Amino acid sequence: MKQLAMPINLDELPAKRAYTRIPTVLFKKIKLNAAEGESAERIQRFTLSAVAAGGEIYSFTCDKVDGKQPTCTRTYEGFSRDLGISVSSVGRAVGSLIAGGMIERKGQSEYITTLNKADTFLRLENWVNSIKIKVTNKEGEVIERRLTLAERLIFSLIFTHCDNGKKGGNKYTASYKDIHTVLGLSEKTISKAISTLTASGLVIRAEYERGVNRTHKSIYHINKRLLSRNRAATSFIDEAKAEAVSREVPLKITLKSRQKFQTARFSRATLLYNNNNNKNFYRARGYTCPPRAVI
Repeated sequence: MKQLAMPINLDELPAKRAYTRIPTVLFKKIKLNAAEGESAERIQRFTLSAVAAGGEIYSFTCDKVDGKQPTCTRTYEGFSRDLGISVSSVGRAVGSLIAGGMIERKGQSEYITTLNKADTFLRLENWVNSIKIKVTNKEGEVIERRLTLAERLIFSLIFTHCDNGKKGGNKYTASYKDIHTVLGLSEKTISKAISTLTASGLVIRAEYERGVNRTHKSIYHINKRLLSRNRAATSFIDEAKAEAVSREVPLKITLKSRQKFQTARFSRATLLYNNNNNKNFYRARGYTCPPRAVI
């Protein structure tokens, strides 16, 4: 029995959210100098712990202050507490980052990045590192745990593409192979992480948006309440309650607008199905009629 995640309460998230910048170069394969007794250079990827720690150091030290590069002062215990990884994993991560030329040690527990500020990066909001989700384990018990590093990085990839400030831009189209190309994770790990993120409500992927081949890939969305432009916005039900109180009318009357929205969205799905260019797309998923859109 696989672990099943439960929806999280988005009302518990902070209104103002700082984020960590994770350079995409940390996901690429690198050459490490040959150790004593080795005849050739080693080519490998950084571990996820190293990627997370490297992103923390990059975020603190990539912006110069008065022409000087600041340092990131943090102990192994501090990294362990903030990232949710063991102290020994932090030590190995920092060592590999230094060996790979991504950071430099300036003093005891002081580091700077060697990467260029202009490098592309993923945005990982800090609450993602600390939030806890409820999952059902193999024994059927409900337990709380943090998101795994793989789940956090996949969320940051989808979030970076969706939270771009453009109208209608809350969409990221990709296959598991596309995600593997960027992050270097196995497709099995990606599949498990996507299942957890969708079950918890952080990422949305409707059933009819599930990919079937290289041409028709999966389409992911970020929960609208997590987008930058909607952070201060209340939920639809809260708005309906406020409207009902102000007008002193029953709540069910104000919810008619939601029913109209559902009807209009289903009509658009029907129109899309009737388009000859999309009939095979739905038949490949086994649908005999257009699926009802998920609200």
